[in-house]
Amino acid sequence: MPFSVFLVDETMPLAVVEIAESLREVLGGMVHDHIRALHTHFGWVARNLPEDEARGLAASLTAAGHRATAHDENRLPGPPGVVQLRRAELRRGALAVGVGLLGESRDLAWESLSLVSLGQVQSVTQEKTTQSERKWGLSRAGLAMGLPMPVLKKQKTTHIEDEVAEGLLLQLVFAGEGVLRELHPGSFDYSYLAERLRPSSRENFALLLNDLAEFTSASAWTAMARDLVVGRAIPHTFASDKEMFRFTLWRLGAQG
Repeated sequence: MPFSVFLVDETMPLAVVEIAESLREVLGGMVHDHIRALHTHFGWVARNLPEDEARGLAASLTAAGHRATAHDENRLPGPPGVVQLRRAELRRGALAVGVGLLGESRDLAWESLSLVSLGQVQSVTQEKTTQSERKWGLSRAGLAMGLPMPVLKKQKTTHIEDEVAEGLLLQLVFAGEGVLRELHPGSFDYSYLAERLRPSSRENFALLLNDLAEFTSASAWTAMARDLVVGRAIPHTFASDKEMFRFTLWRLGAQG
């Protein structure tokens, strides 16, 4: 049966060169390839290994100062599907999420919450601008008659620029559901806050995080999520939602 190896401690950024050297010593291959894989999958350092090889790699990494564990892949939860969480109600006992067109909801008990992952993510949008200017040219009708007639033509030029912004992204995983619920602060309906509702999504998201921290166990939160909630600077910004998703998969796998 195949085994995967995960780093236990959530340390960001990873000591990729040191870890890659340990991987090369046990698994062989090129250090550069291991470094590239670490940048992609973070602390999910190896997969599809025989059990003895996986446990040997975990022991070698631990001995080198990078605590690691090996888990049977058949017992790991499969990669969850991603669902955008646009409206929900945070209650003391559960997260109430909509499940139908008629407004019915389903309660997800906080006791079944496996992971709260919160990170800072870059988003890239394209800004298109069009400029018009007049230039002298030749008339098509004149050219057709063999008479080059100058005319003033309108010419449009389009410029496309990438605009990079940073924002927070919240990911929630409940045990046995097979779904990762993703909440973007700017597109969530905060109406559950009722009289506590504030003018901006930034303020409302802060209230939501406070509720989440009050209703859930701190053990379900990643270290990065806890740091962000208390305002500590974090050493890593994810390049995309997908990159943060791979980080979350690492933290799920490390739980076993």
